Amino acid sequence: ALDSMAELKLDAVQQPIAAGNPARMGWVAARSPAPVVADDDVATAADVERLAGAVHGVTVTLPRSGGIVAALQVIRAASAAGMTVALGCQPGSTLGVVPAVHLASRATWVDLDGHLMLDSDPWTGIDGTDGTLRLDGSPGLGVRSVSPPAMQA
Repeated sequence: ALDSMAELKLDAVQQPIAAGNPARMGWVAARSPAPVVADDDVATAADVERLAGAVHGVTVTLPRSGGIVAALQVIRAASAAGMTVALGCQPGSTLGVVPAVHLASRATWVDLDGHLMLDSDPWTGIDGTDGTLRLDGSPGLGVRSVSPPAMQA
């Protein structure tokens, strides 16, 4: 399937096979016309070391890595191994996405749109509806609770 997409000149292919088989992932990456970025196979710096030389990059998500400090360790391991970094998220509120926004400058690809998948987000502090993530400059992580609308009698 990847060979048939070569003419599309894809920037990368994320996790093209099921997780759990780094040797097979390396086999696919060696034959792929686009760089292969591991996703579900990556949670820790040790995972990066295990995949070094097999894939071109890794996707880092804060929940899977265990938070900002752990994600930074994964990013540093990837950089040390010469791998590109994609920064991802899972569907969730602004509170879950904003910490990753603070790491965006360390990634080649950034996919932090989990908050845009909610009908109602109880948090605010980030904008990104036009494709560009912007923190609003609030202190700390930059997240504030959205006050519920006043109830009318």
